[in-house]
Amino acid sequence: MNHFISLVITAVLSFIATNLDDLLILMLFFSTKKQSTSLGVIILGKYLGFTLIIFASLVGFLGGLFIPRDWLGLLGLIPLIIGIQSLLNREHKEDIQLTNNHRIVSNPWQKFLAKLFHPITLSLASITFVNGGDNISIYLSLFSQSNLIDLLIILLIFYLMLALWILLAYWFTSHRLIAKVFVKYGQIFTPFILMALGVYILVTMGTVNLFIK
Repeated sequence: MNHFISLVITAVLSFIATNLDDLLILMLFFSTKKQSTSLGVIILGKYLGFTLIIFASLVGFLGGLFIPRDWLGLLGLIPLIIGIQSLLNREHKEDIQLTNNHRIVSNPWQKFLAKLFHPITLSLASITFVNGGDNISIYLSLFSQSNLIDLLIILLIFYLMLALWILLAYWFTSHRLIAKVFVKYGQIFTPFILMALGVYILVTMGTVNLFIK
């Protein structure tokens, strides 16, 4: 039971720490949504982009099947380092300006995707994935210490949290002041959450013993 609670807390904090900026991006898409654009188009784009991040992060889980547990725990240094860097080089981004992503596609692969998805869906999916470099680094570390059951629980929590994030962003479009306060103070705690996650991985994976030896 303690392991399950610890797993849930770790998953929730990891998601929050890596997706605060995405709230602002979602708010921008919701606030600029045209009348002809359904909410489902934006929701699908967000889930599609996030799923691409998850697939890119599964390398950590696969590595855990072959690499010794204590050595694999060295991946815990990634969130630790990112947290320290965020603390030392904290830069608040008051405004997010997105370039025009609704370009005319000329690549055959882009044309194929354009036939399947709405341009806004592709735009949000691509922005989410490109903006997910830190997410992949953190999730790679987190997944590396998980067995299959733990991984499924983490993914379930992540996708539920993503639904909550979409609801919050939609609500924040009419409460921008609250959104700015939420993101501002969330960014203050983010470095500490990442550093705590890094230490947690190093300890639970037994990697600390490598340094002691």
